Amino acid sequence: MKKRYIAAAFALLISSGCKEDDQASPRTFLIPEGYTGWVKIEYDSTVKASTSQNEGEVLKADSKGLIKTRGSNIHEGWAESDYFYVNEKGEKKKLNPDQMIHGNSSGRESNERTEQYFFIGTKEEFQKNQYKPEHP
Repeated sequence: MKKRYIAAAFALLISSGCKEDDQASPRTFLIPEGYTGWVKIEYDSTVKASTSQNEGEVLKADSKGLIKTRGSNIHEGWAESDYFYVNEKGEKKKLNPDQMIHGNSSGRESNERTEQYFFIGTKEEFQKNQYKPEHP
């Protein structure tokens, strides 16, 4: 009988650690075709977003690699994101994140908006520009 209680308690402990709260919505990043360099995402609920409400989690970078979105919580869990180059006709080419996406980081300075950065380019290009995310 004691073994059953221990087994039940153990099962309850394990199942309580498996919750859905750590699930995030995947994001799709649309990058202008041929762009290489740092992409900066500004999360701020007061800006006019470059994302469309109809598109959900589709984030479009401008020609300088800047994305503005109303979202404020970027640390909502784990999800796989998709990255695409998009040409002027709207045609997409999927980027391999293992080869073309590097240096993903995020944070907030004091009361400023939350920002996220990642680098689009080859590993060699990233190593030349490492730790230098710059935007006007």
